[in-house]
Amino acid sequence: MLSRQARLRSAALTFAIVAPAVVAHAQTSPATVVHDTAGRSFHFRAGAGIDATKDQYITAANGMIGVDWQPRGSRFSLRMDVDYYRRTYNFAQQLAQPPGRCDVILCTKSVVFQIPGVSLDGRFDLMTTRLRPYVVSGISLNRVVADNESNRRCDSFSCVITPGEFNVRRSTNTTLGLHSAVGLSFQVGRSQLFTEFRLQRLTIGNFRDEYKPMTFGIRL
Repeated sequence: MLSRQARLRSAALTFAIVAPAVVAHAQTSPATVVHDTAGRSFHFRAGAGIDATKDQYITAANGMIGVDWQPRGSRFSLRMDVDYYRRTYNFAQQLAQPPGRCDVILCTKSVVFQIPGVSLDGRFDLMTTRLRPYVVSGISLNRVVADNESNRRCDSFSCVITPGEFNVRRSTNTTLGLHSAVGLSFQVGRSQLFTEFRLQRLTIGNFRDEYKPMTFGIRL
């Protein structure tokens, strides 16, 4: 039979062996792991949505695909996107009354803007929980294609009114843009579902315009 002192030495030795393993397990338990999309730094992102502008004459939609670079454990990510935005101004109903008004004055029936572009921005996660708000800021290079439908016909030097006849005139511009955004993402397995509201400002010639796309998407 072991002496009391030997039993105490044995118990102390067992504790010395087991305790570090228990502490190590506690430090790596799922409860303390920061939620992240995966154990990699690069992520694919895609989304689509509408414009948050409230106007009875405007309909708009947007879409994007992109790649994110985010070092594991970091709150900051660098993002590159290919974007497409379309906005339509429709004034046909407004021009219906009084009849014949567009026979004597210049009338614009509709204007359609198509804006493809590429953007580079930074995202910062305000929290590292499964549900995480974030902010975004960046720049973009855009190609603006505008189709203006009006009762006029233009050549290289002048335009003339065409009573009762509407024609589409296309113009194109390349422009830089600035944007900022707020978003909210939710971790689902190794992916993130997100919604993002962006305020984007473009300068088209001497004209400055502002867009408010709301995007819903997934980050893989």
